[in-house]
Amino acid sequence: MLIGEKIQFSGERVRKIKTRTVNEDKRVQDFYVESIFTDSCTYHLFSWKFKNGSEEEMCTSFVLHVDQTYIGMNFDLSERPIKMALSGDNQLLILQKEGGRFLPAIGFNKKGIFMNLHMVNPNEEGKYKRNKNSIHMMRLFDEVLSEKVKTSVLPTYLQEKEIVNVPDYSVQSLIVGPNKKSFLVEPGRKYIDTDQLEDNFMVLTNFSVRDAMEHEDMTL
Repeated sequence: MLIGEKIQFSGERVRKIKTRTVNEDKRVQDFYVESIFTDSCTYHLFSWKFKNGSEEEMCTSFVLHVDQTYIGMNFDLSERPIKMALSGDNQLLILQKEGGRFLPAIGFNKKGIFMNLHMVNPNEEGKYKRNKNSIHMMRLFDEVLSEKVKTSVLPTYLQEKEIVNVPDYSVQSLIVGPNKKSFLVEPGRKYIDTDQLEDNFMVLTNFSVRDAMEHEDMTL
């Protein structure tokens, strides 16, 4: 899926791997890994496809903070074009074609700031609206990666602003900043204070973390 793309992102090293395996049930699985190494982070972008006509339709991302920060994300998408694009000389974006236009799925910059957009079940409070206090996810995506909003003030920003989706879409996000800081953003859902988490890793997929916590009566 990402194999064969060229990246010209100065100062970074790129490694690409494609493997093929046959599972016990005779399904052929292609597995793609693309690793991008920067001074501050290692990114692993990976995807797998089953060749018996079925696909695993669940995207998952994670961050692990140990000696350095490791970020991984897989793409389990239906057949659609995907491309990489530079935004200025500071950002690398991965976009997927949806509804006739390319929309961002992942972005990161030279400072090691990472943000993705996972599809998630919508909720009424997170639907698009326009008022002086609402910020939609595409704008947040741009402001985080361009550092118009610094990750150091992001917890306050996310609680003061009403984060909403763009029309006809419902997404959530994992944001990774410097100094081993990570954030979860779920439009229309209660803010998750990740500073209260004791684990050194975080995982996000296509269901709401906040909904799961409340369903299980979990507390941070």
